Amino acid sequence: MIITSTSMVSNDYFDHQKGTDILDNGNVLARAELTPKQAKDFVSKFYSALLILICFAPTSAIRVLLMSGSISTFLYTRHFKPVTWLKNVSVAFICALAPAVGGMSAVAASGGGPLEAFLLPESKCAGLTISLFLGIMHRELLMDVVDTSADAASGVKTVPVKYGERFGAKSAVLFAALMGVVCVTSGSRPLVGALGSLCMTLRAAAATRALNKESGGQEKCNKAIAESKLTFPLVLISYL
Repeated sequence: MIITSTSMVSNDYFDHQKGTDILDNGNVLARAELTPKQAKDFVSKFYSALLILICFAPTSAIRVLLMSGSISTFLYTRHFKPVTWLKNVSVAFICALAPAVGGMSAVAASGGGPLEAFLLPESKCAGLTISLFLGIMHRELLMDVVDTSADAASGVKTVPVKYGERFGAKSAVLFAALMGVVCVTSGSRPLVGALGSLCMTLRAAAATRALNKESGGQEKCNKAIAESKLTFPLVLISYL
């Protein structure tokens, strides 16, 4: 929770400094709900608390993962975000840390090694981690398609900016389809996971077709992003 919250505020701060999100109502600084000084104070205090808490993680492998995630959030806006694909991969990696670290901690509590969480036959940790990574990649790519004009204007070379909006949407389709394959082969309730993945795949495919026609593509992408809030949880539920 601390990693995610500090990442969001840090990203809003640097985007505000660059003027990238000056018209974005999702940016708390653009809405004047926080001042830049308050944002800096929040991030510095929470990062300090985070580094202290990481020291209490049960194993060195977990500490390394958490430290990697923390460093990624700090470097994201200035160094990762401008690099094509790395922006999306870093966000998906940070989100996928949750099940990975959770599974490793549970196994460590019972005296097991760090990799047992992913290798034990009855464990669903590996499948859930991969599915979450692929699902976030899918969502991030669709969001990049929606933000193509703003990202291009601010010099951020996202996948849609560099390769085109249709390529970005097609990539989102691919990641959702791969997520479906993982759910079916590793989930506890494969049909539930398949349903969620299929809905996400079809919505992204509809956005791709609309972009091919050069009409309504952005609206379709926004609809796919909004509906994924309902369908993506089905993927996660399939591992319960």
